[in-house]
Amino acid sequence: MRPYLAELPEGQQPEQLFITCADSRIVPNVITTSGPGDLFCVRNIGNLVPPHDTDDAIGAAIEFAVDVLGVKALTICGHSDCGAMKALLTQSAQPSTALARWLRHCQPVLGQIELSDSDAARGVDDRHMLERLAVANVRYQLNHARTYPSVSRAEREGRLELTGMYFDIGITRLRIIDAEGRIGAADSTVP
Repeated sequence: MRPYLAELPEGQQPEQLFITCADSRIVPNVITTSGPGDLFCVRNIGNLVPPHDTDDAIGAAIEFAVDVLGVKALTICGHSDCGAMKALLTQSAQPSTALARWLRHCQPVLGQIELSDSDAARGVDDRHMLERLAVANVRYQLNHARTYPSVSRAEREGRLELTGMYFDIGITRLRIIDAEGRIGAADSTVP
């Protein structure tokens, strides 16, 4: 690590703001094959981006990355077997808890996926259903990111590209989510 870090003592110049889940199995620099200084990372339960003016911590990170650091990309990365998506699906978080209050920033995602009777019967153990929910959540959070004036301005001016990703932990594959919420072909497989 010394050779990489020796080049960075005067400050950071990351190319990308990478917002992902706090899940301990997600290691941003490993899954993106990037090095120190490449990503400005924000991690939280469920890779959520509350709308502008509703969460100062996330808002400050976004504004700092876009306005001060001048990142060229904002990526939101969801993943397989996400505990936040399971909690959302089962409504297992007690209403008065911090987790339940946090998950309100993705609650509408449930209405964006179609759940058949067989989906409901299989429950949260159904990998496909959780994947659809995680992908819909990424799209939803990208829309929230666009509510930030810095993001919408930079995207409109062509200085910032927004991207959704989905990391499948079991097969260590990172894939792009298109504008319609479909998971694209394999972007890369993590070694």
